[in-house]
Formats: sequence, structure tokens, C-alpha cells
Amino acid sequence: MWNPIRLALVQFARVFAASALVLALAQPQSTDGQSNDAPRWRADHASVPRFNFGTAPGMVWNPAAERPSAAILVASFPDTGAAAEMFKTVTNRLPAAASLTLFGESLLLSLPQDRDDLRKQWRSEFADRSTNVFEDTAGRHAAFSLVCQAPDAKTAEALVSQLDDYLKIEHSRGLIPPWQSSARYPATNRAHDELARQTLVKFLKAMYDYENPDLNALGEELRHANQTGDESAAIRLHGEYQLLDDQLRRKNLDAVRNGLRGPVDTNFADLYLARMRAVHDPSYGSLSEKLDRRLGQFPLVNGQLAPEDKRIAGGGGWVSRDGLTISVTFMSFYDLVNGPATLVHWLADGKCFDFKYDYVFEFDWQPGFVFTSPGRFEIGTGVTPGPPLDPLLGIRRRKT
Repeated sequence: MWNPIRLALVQFARVFAASALVLALAQPQSTDGQSNDAPRWRADHASVPRFNFGTAPGMVWNPAAERPSAAILVASFPDTGAAAEMFKTVTNRLPAAASLTLFGESLLLSLPQDRDDLRKQWRSEFADRSTNVFEDTAGRHAAFSLVCQAPDAKTAEALVSQLDDYLKIEHSRGLIPPWQSSARYPATNRAHDELARQTLVKFLKAMYDYENPDLNALGEELRHANQTGDESAAIRLHGEYQLLDDQLRRKNLDAVRNGLRGPVDTNFADLYLARMRAVHDPSYGSLSEKLDRRLGQFPLVNGQLAPEDKRIAGGGGWVSRDGLTISVTFMSFYDLVNGPATLVHWLADGKCFDFKYDYVFEFDWQPGFVFTSPGRFEIGTGVTPGPPLDPLLGIRRRKT
């Protein structure tokens, strides 16, 4: 029997997923290389990066004390000279459990999570010399943004494409980022993983990024039936809407698999479609793990990233370009000290220049959603057993 609460939940899940994916999967540049249709809220909330890298080399004091779980004090200064001068004056007073890094116009001080006394002491000292001081701890995280100039349009397109594919699909999968060193990420493996990632992005777009006038019309009729309380019409229209939506989705997925939307990794595509068919099957989990490995996953240790891999692994964020200007916005890292530095070095190796950066303090996902691994979010606070509503995103209903 028709359940209005479940119908509303299903409609909400689809609308939210569609909206999120349309935003996330929008092409970062148009055919002429200019940015187009970037999410408006992103532009409203992202300030222009303020700090320069300058020409002074980065420095690290006591790197052996660095650890991904450390609490990090970040202090940014008016220029690289001021940051470098403070670096020299404080290292002889830091405890052995600390590590200090000079990164552009910023100092990043790593301290043990359980030493509140040290955090308060050094935060106060940094605040005496800088108005841009904050803590990155287990409960309060910062994101990283930067802009730079690419040497030419071909390089800009290639770098943005690799970053874009990675950021669209990472979502706690533990994927190897494009800035991993070539010694640990050979070109042959990299090319194979890039094709698999491009294939997944094509499937994601095929799932939700489409317009159909008949589907839109049914949606309007369904909304009207719900608003007027016409239950019998709502039941009928919901069935018609779901049937047409499924038909359009299958048609789009088949077009991707058959190469009509560009080159694909056919082995990955077949595995992905097999997982969609197995959404109610016990094999769903193992198929998901196989997909993640084919996307270029770090080797996991007891289901977790190894410490050396956490040093460079990234997470959420967006990348776009406007001509030769590359912008990375709200990017998160397991390790705020080493992750951004590795990203910058990779872009510099691609001949990018004129870097500016900034830290965005306490950038949070929308309240009410819990992001879990691999790449899933759940609604509410108490999980109910059963298969996900959506075979792709894994949205599961929760008790409220």
C-alpha cells in the first residue's frame, strides 16, 4: 500500500542526490576553456586565497614528530619573511614532541592531541604576532584552497581533468591521488586508473545528469497530486514517474557501457553494472571493494590507509579553471601539513606558477548527513537494517 512518508523520503533522496551530483559533476570548463555554471554557493563562500608562497624554500623542524593524528596550530603572516623569522626564533624553545613546518607565509605546528597546555601556550604566542591563527584538531578541521597559473591551455586542461576526476569520486575510498610520486605510482598504473575513474564519472552523470520533458511533466503532476491530497493520482503518477526514470537511466548507462559517451574501461563498466544488479545481494559489498581497487586504491591495512599514505591523501573539494587560472577550493586532507605541500609540488612540476593559498577553517558538510566509507551518506541518527534506497549512492533510511 502507498506510504506517503516513504514516497516523500524516496523523492527527497532522489532530488538531493540529483542536485548534489549535478553540482559535483558539472564540467569545470566549457569548450573554450572558460569556467561555466560553477555552483553559486561555492563562489559566495570561497574567499580569494590571500597568501603567497614566495621564493623562500619550505623548512621543517623535527619532522620525526609529525603524525597524521596530531593537533595542528596554523599561523599565517603578512609575508614570507615574517613567517621565516618566527620559524628561526621559536624552534629552540619547542618541546621534543612538536614539529614545525614553514609553508609559504604560514607556520604549522604539530602537537600531541592530548597536550592542551601546549596548544594553549603556543596559540597565545602565535596570536601575539599574527591575526590569522587557528587549530586543526580531531573535532575541528580546516580545508585548503589555492589558485595558480598554468603555462598553457593544454597543461591546464590535463591537470584539472586529473584533479576533477579524483575529487568527484574519492569520498573516503582511499584512492591514490594524481600527485602521488611517479616512483610509487608508475605511468602505466596511472593511465589505467584514470580511465577507470573517467568511466565512473560518466556513469554518475548518466545516472542523474539528464533532462527529459516527459519526466519533468510527470514530476509536476506528482507534486500537484501530493499538494491537493489526491492519493490515487499520486500512486499512479509515482509509478509512471519511477518507470520512465528507470528506463531513461538504463538507456544512459547502456550508452556509457557501449562507448557512446567516450572511451571507457569495459572491465570496470561490467563490474559496476554487476554491482548495481546486486544491490539486494550479499555480494554487493565485495563488488564495491573490487570497484574501489580498480579505481586505483591505496593498499589498505585492516581497512585503513597506512600512515605514509595518509600524509598525501586528499578528500572533498572542487577544482575549476578560467583560462590558464586553476582554482582548488575547500579541499580536505588527512594531513594538513604534508597534503597541501605535495599538491603544490605536483602542480609546480607541471610548470604552474604564481601560487596563492589559504586555509578555510571548520568547513563542514551540510548538517544532518553522515558520510561513511566508501562514499556513502546516511540520513538522521539511527540506522535501520535493509538495502539502500539508491543502488549507486547507498542512501539508507534512518530512524528519527
